[in-house]
Amino acid sequence: MINILYVFDDNYAPHAGVSITSLLFHNRQGRNELLRIFCTAMTLSEENRSRLESLAAEYGQTLSFIDPQKSIDYIESCETGFWNGSKATWLKVFCLWELPEDVDKILYIDSDTLITGEIAEIEAFSLGDAPLAMAYDSLGNTNGKKNFGLSEYRNAGVILFSVTAWRNTSFREAFIKHFRENVKRYKDNEQGLLNDFFRGRIALLPFRLNRQGFLMLYDEAIYRSVYDDFPFYSNEEIRSAKEAPVICHFFRIFGDYPWESGNLHPDASLYEAWRAKSLWKDVPRPEAPKKSIVFRIEKLLFKLLPRKAFLRLYRWIVER
Repeated sequence: MINILYVFDDNYAPHAGVSITSLLFHNRQGRNELLRIFCTAMTLSEENRSRLESLAAEYGQTLSFIDPQKSIDYIESCETGFWNGSKATWLKVFCLWELPEDVDKILYIDSDTLITGEIAEIEAFSLGDAPLAMAYDSLGNTNGKKNFGLSEYRNAGVILFSVTAWRNTSFREAFIKHFRENVKRYKDNEQGLLNDFFRGRIALLPFRLNRQGFLMLYDEAIYRSVYDDFPFYSNEEIRSAKEAPVICHFFRIFGDYPWESGNLHPDASLYEAWRAKSLWKDVPRPEAPKKSIVFRIEKLLFKLLPRKAFLRLYRWIVER
């Protein structure tokens, strides 16, 4: 049995639905382990809830909803940051204590993802003494080094949690204390929190389990020649993940998500193909929000400059 966790709000429910569609398709009964999917949402319409339940039933898999209210009350009692106008991103951290007792570890997957292969390797993945596993972040170590003095930085889009470790009373007390005392430091929200609190105790996920869309814009040799001063995957590991990813993580590129009109996201056609296969194919694509002047300039320079020159400039801008 492989436990999976999705966290979202009603605005992101269609994207979570598309991701779960791809997960269930590539991990159908008879081909892989049984899945047990848990969802928790800050807000969720009856329509989206019903579609999610119908989707799981279609594939004969289990999907349960975690009551988020305790976590929401706690999050709103703290001065946490927002992401895309929502605090839902924090739920992934605090809802772990609401999971059933028989869940020993769980794979959290962001809603801006597609699953393009079997995830059976998660069942055998050893966390050792680590309470969680994350992949390296492809946007470098600027935030980790500048904000927390870290030598590396991990991405929170896909996380394997040891729920057993999180249930330990002394662990929970230390985590909550640290969070309350440092919450204003976390400009990257829970990603900053996890990197800071668990420094040196995070197991490494293979890049194929969090193949980040940013890398699809660049040849791996060009990427590593610009981002060459922090731990990351080898050129071979990057190339392999590009060719045979298991989880494709989009996140914004030039301010664009692949479901927005007029986007330059390298995974746009992949997302659209899976949206068309999902129960949310009738949901109108959202209008792209007006982009800032910085994003508009980035797009223009990306079209005009050689890839390596642009990437060097992009890194310089981001780090200022």
